[in-house]
Amino acid sequence: MVRIAFQFCVAHWWHLLLLVPGALLVTILHEAAHALLVLIQGGTVHEFRFLPGVGFWGYVQYSFPVGEVYSSFAISIAPYVMWLVFCLLATGLCVARRFRFGLASLIYIWLFVVPLADIANAAFPWLLHHKDNDFFSAFGEPVAMQAWSVLLVVIGVAYGWGYWTQSRLYAQKRLPWPAYSILFVGALVAIVWLSSLS
Repeated sequence: MVRIAFQFCVAHWWHLLLLVPGALLVTILHEAAHALLVLIQGGTVHEFRFLPGVGFWGYVQYSFPVGEVYSSFAISIAPYVMWLVFCLLATGLCVARRFRFGLASLIYIWLFVVPLADIANAAFPWLLHHKDNDFFSAFGEPVAMQAWSVLLVVIGVAYGWGYWTQSRLYAQKRLPWPAYSILFVGALVAIVWLSSLS
């Protein structure tokens, strides 16, 4: 099963060529979602930063007129709602039709895996009590037992949803569940490890 998982990864090698422009595009979309919610609610965006720096991928600085009522919660979670829509789009595409391997791979990695990774990239640091975080801005200090319980349910849903989506997208070239599980756990461990470094 490890060999199958490895071969699956090797078949996706060309995504490494998309890594830098893809990461830049993901950051632009992430910050644009924040900015859009600011503008929709009548605020002003003063700075839109999408190039990474020390300790951040990007950020948006904004303000609202004095006395203006707005939802900072909506601004904070906007990118993650957008990413869930991307994931639903990937699932919708795989239900609608079959794709060749290259296009299936593009859909799965960039419309499903990367959006879920960005959500996880906010969730785990929040659970580790990092205060400079969208989830912290939206939900405040995590209540350990409740937050971890919800996260375990979300991980289970992501696992099943991801397995089903890749099975539909890749059809005959799909990963069997043991190989998929190896990659899923590996990705999860990598995200938790990276979160602990920040």
